[in-house]
Amino acid sequence: MESVQKWNLAIVGATGQVGQELYAVLKSSGFPNSSIRLLASRDSEGERTEDDERIGAFQKGCLAGIELVFLAVPSHAVAPCLSEAREQSCHVIDLSSTSGPTWLVPGVNSDDEEVWEGQWLGNPFPEVTALSLVVDAIRGVEIPAAVEAQIYLSASDRGRKGVEELASQTINLLNQKDVPEEIFGERLAFNLLPGAEGDSEREGAAAAQVKAILNEPDLQVGVEFIRVPVFTGTTIRTRIQLEKPAEADAIEEVLREQSGLDVWDSDGESTIPRVSDIPEVDDIRVGGLKRVDERTVSLWITLDNLRRGAALNALQIAAQLVQAKAN
Repeated sequence: MESVQKWNLAIVGATGQVGQELYAVLKSSGFPNSSIRLLASRDSEGERTEDDERIGAFQKGCLAGIELVFLAVPSHAVAPCLSEAREQSCHVIDLSSTSGPTWLVPGVNSDDEEVWEGQWLGNPFPEVTALSLVVDAIRGVEIPAAVEAQIYLSASDRGRKGVEELASQTINLLNQKDVPEEIFGERLAFNLLPGAEGDSEREGAAAAQVKAILNEPDLQVGVEFIRVPVFTGTTIRTRIQLEKPAEADAIEEVLREQSGLDVWDSDGESTIPRVSDIPEVDDIRVGGLKRVDERTVSLWITLDNLRRGAALNALQIAAQLVQAKAN
């Protein structure tokens, strides 16, 4: 990477949880950048990071001189950011999971040279990154026919406000006070929320992203979200039906060979990774692999949604972009 030309970078949404995680990962990664410009809404202008970098306001001309911009903003804020990036001829890696960009999971669908000709590249939902890596690995044994996934989302999936509301709900309940229900629409603390407000549309979007990344338009993908009272981390319980029978040992072997996956198994006795095991962990952890029948396997997947699902996948996209443009 040392011989690669350095790029000027910007993070829009630098004060949010994903933006902060992305900034931390970039600083420690050795990525070939000359500078990192941190931008957020006007309300955050002038704030300072832990290393005393100043937050600027996103406004007209703020991306002048920038070659690559990371969008860590809500989906409703993407359009003005894209407009400014296009005016300044910036490459864009969009972490908002809005519809439109080319979704990329390095190691799965990033080898096509034509991918890098587009200006707008998308970082998919964190759970989609994990599912795509797992299903892609299993394709090395047999073609999947159907994927069913129950996805347990933590409060950080709704950003800093989601985490703050869960904390406030928990404290207020323990002190017999009124519970705020603005972010999740109902109480998440000491509760489980299947079918939460807005999740039906996102379930469909996540399924569509998986099929697009795998380039498997006929693959049956069913996704169900359950919101859980956990601050950070995502856990997925999935069943994968194959077109033909396959041995569990062969599936475990290809999962172990897939870069970015950490398969938990000890002397044949499977171990299921917990969210308490994954804060600030770079790998996606897979465990509990078992064969349901001769054509179906089930397993558990756990990841740090902020670090691995968002920041690191975006950084891997950026690294491949830099290499593609250097060739």
